[in-house]
Amino acid sequence: MSFVLPVRPFRRAGRDCSRVDVPLFVASAGTEIGHTFRLDTGADITTVSEDVAVKLGLATTGSSIPFAGVSGGGAGQMVAVSFRFPPDDISGNPDPLRSSVWVVITGRTGVALLSLQDVHEHFALGTDDTHVYFTNR
Repeated sequence: MSFVLPVRPFRRAGRDCSRVDVPLFVASAGTEIGHTFRLDTGADITTVSEDVAVKLGLATTGSSIPFAGVSGGGAGQMVAVSFRFPPDDISGNPDPLRSSVWVVITGRTGVALLSLQDVHEHFALGTDDTHVYFTNR
């Protein structure tokens, strides 16, 4: 399994930045719901806001865990998740279903940050500054 995603440049507070948006498919109640996540290379755990969790059909309650990031901190709820990465770019075959634990946070909306840990567990990453190459381990 492998796929390629573009690195998207943008400006924030007068500074040049870049981001990689990763489309994931979350398994919920017998279906899969797609949502775009921002790759967060500084995150140890994938984080979603409560509104995104509801949209994806995820539980919004679980074991409480403190979290901290560049934009603040608080308490979140750990929830079990099954999801897929994008299909293979060459064959078109779907990615196998993956399992993880994510944190659902309150107090913010629209948050969907994919941790490097959830990516690196399954893929080796490469870049040429315009694209990120995800290659199955």
